[in-house]
Amino acid sequence: MARVLVYGTERCPLTLGFRKYLQQSGIPFELHDVERDPEAEQAVRAMNGGELKFPMVAVGNSRATGNPATTPAR
Repeated sequence: MARVLVYGTERCPLTLGFRKYLQQSGIPFELHDVERDPEAEQAVRAMNGGELKFPMVAVGNSRATGNPATTPAR
């Protein structure tokens, strides 16, 4: 199974909501805080043409930004 990577911040309400959804669904994930981890910020910018957009969820080769529950994967 592909790892679920969540990029966001501890204080972002959308990131928090998505983390809670994953936890309640029993889906393991890794949180990468873009405010505390420069490599996480760089990864998000690389996936978004230089823009810092979060939350961003990456699973394998698929990714979604904003509210992942309503954003189609790319």
